[in-house]
Amino acid sequence: MISPRLRSLVNSVLWVLGAVMIGGALNTSVVAGEAPLTAPGVLTQLTVGVVLVVVGYALRPTPEGLPGRSVAEDPEPEGDDAFDPELSPLGDTDQDESK
Repeated sequence: MISPRLRSLVNSVLWVLGAVMIGGALNTSVVAGEAPLTAPGVLTQLTVGVVLVVVGYALRPTPEGLPGRSVAEDPEPEGDDAFDPELSPLGDTDQDESK
């Protein structure tokens, strides 16, 4: 079995290569206008790029497989309505004084 770190590396490399292939094909056809979108070379680049992204997605590591991470240990997100005056850049001024 492949280690989770190696899977993560291969996942990232395949995503980047796929995105570069798709971007190059779109740049050639849409931006530069050198070839139509249905040209065999452009379609080949798009197809290879999509295949690389899909294979990279399939090889992504699961959160349970990564060392040092546990799904059960993730902290609960705090609500957005909690105000911490110590983190305020305004200092100790009361919010009602400005009204």
